[in-house]
Amino acid sequence: MKTNLIGKKFGRLMVVSALPSKGGKRFWKCLCDCGGTTISSSAHLRSGHTKSCGCLGLENVTKSKITHNSSGTRLLRIFRQMHNRCERYSATQFKWYGAKGIKVCDEWDDFLKFKTWALNNGYEENLTIDRIDPAKNYEPSNCRWITREENSKRVIHQKKKT
Repeated sequence: MKTNLIGKKFGRLMVVSALPSKGGKRFWKCLCDCGGTTISSSAHLRSGHTKSCGCLGLENVTKSKITHNSSGTRLLRIFRQMHNRCERYSATQFKWYGAKGIKVCDEWDDFLKFKTWALNNGYEENLTIDRIDPAKNYEPSNCRWITREENSKRVIHQKKKT
């Protein structure tokens, strides 16, 4: 028997209706406290991966933009892209990240904490963020800064393994 989530609250989301299953996963239409809607899987709702229609991430980015003095920087773009590919169902790269359960740790919902970690762990303008274990989340213990060339070689090596 499948669990009915209609009427249940997850973060800012209230489940309002069931949608057809896809690939063995159950999906739900949710109404956000802000009035927006989103579609999420049971697993993402229960795990806390999906907490809002996207408004929470935008609020965090907007809040950090006001306080961090990093507007327009490459590091802020990396931060936003990381969140988008893990949290925004409509993001092009979501299928390779968020849809596979990859999340950004709660600590890094705050740009200033991410920026502090980045600067203390070797961030330079020519480097890109890399998850050491690609099956795990974006979090301080699983991330590092590497060149695009190193990242490309790593991706090719991983594809050969599979």
